[in-house]
Amino acid sequence: MTIKRQRFLPHAYANRELLFTITELRQGDENIDVDPVFDAERGKLDLRDFSSCSDPILVFVEVRGVDSSLYEKILPAEERQAPPLRYLAVLHDAAGWYRVVAPLKQMDGVASGCIKFSPRDSTGLATLEAVAVRTKTGVRVSGFATRLGMRVASSPLITVMTREPAQTPGGSLDTRWEDFRTSTHSRRKRSSKRIYYLESTAEPPVLWLNRGVTDLVTVLESKATTGQRAVVRDLLNQAIAGPVWYGLIHTAILSVEQDEDELPTVREGWRRGLLIRVAGKLYPGMSREQGFNYLLERLFEMKQGYRDDAAVLIEEMVAAIHDVLDLPEIVRRAFKELA
Repeated sequence: MTIKRQRFLPHAYANRELLFTITELRQGDENIDVDPVFDAERGKLDLRDFSSCSDPILVFVEVRGVDSSLYEKILPAEERQAPPLRYLAVLHDAAGWYRVVAPLKQMDGVASGCIKFSPRDSTGLATLEAVAVRTKTGVRVSGFATRLGMRVASSPLITVMTREPAQTPGGSLDTRWEDFRTSTHSRRKRSSKRIYYLESTAEPPVLWLNRGVTDLVTVLESKATTGQRAVVRDLLNQAIAGPVWYGLIHTAILSVEQDEDELPTVREGWRRGLLIRVAGKLYPGMSREQGFNYLLERLFEMKQGYRDDAAVLIEEMVAAIHDVLDLPEIVRRAFKELA
């Protein structure tokens, strides 16, 4: 049995008790209908359909229940008539790339305001919450936070999906560490200075990373969110991911065949999953099923030698893989970090 770890504070804290909601969404001059993208019950905001636009997203929020019942939980009695509090909306990228904070104005038991951010600055997943923070230091009272800047309340988290998350080298791929110098695999041992080895003949494939390369484990498993180590890790991830994707896509293409109805198909599992993702980038105007089936038709015809534009299709697929991996965004962040 797993016991969930709880966070204990030495002072009163209204953890996840602020009533926080989204009231309006805008991008540029356009209003975004809230209901289709915001699931208030599950606390999920899906903005992936708006990630390609350069204009920032404006999220208008409200915190309700900012009244005496809250103050009794988090403030000493002598401060409850004139609460020394301010309310903030905080958006935090899940991978730690950046953080946006917006002040909220309080009136008649409601704190409201707008937080603005660009989906392009996120790695794909972020959290949005409201917090209450002290605005001054008060007289010390046992059991209460009394110093300037201390948090005394928070809201439930809203998960914000801003775009398809950036992929690590393995993604859902089986990724394992091994010292290639002592490997029982002849090719890995013969080239023991390699950074990685893609065993595409395994089912499913395995991405082997070389533990024998100095500092490779330290860098690739680093939890750093900023600094040069984070930059090196993310660029190295992408340097591995590109060739791995090309190798796996080529293997998937080789497995395209006809089914019993003479329609092009590919076996269930990772091959189908990869081709579906690439099809989504190749044919954004089609439904997922239409794009996937059209790609299968083109690939089967290419394998049979029926198409004269095979090189064009390969060129398009290489560009689609580039889009899936989102290398330009990783490079942009790296330049920003090193500037």
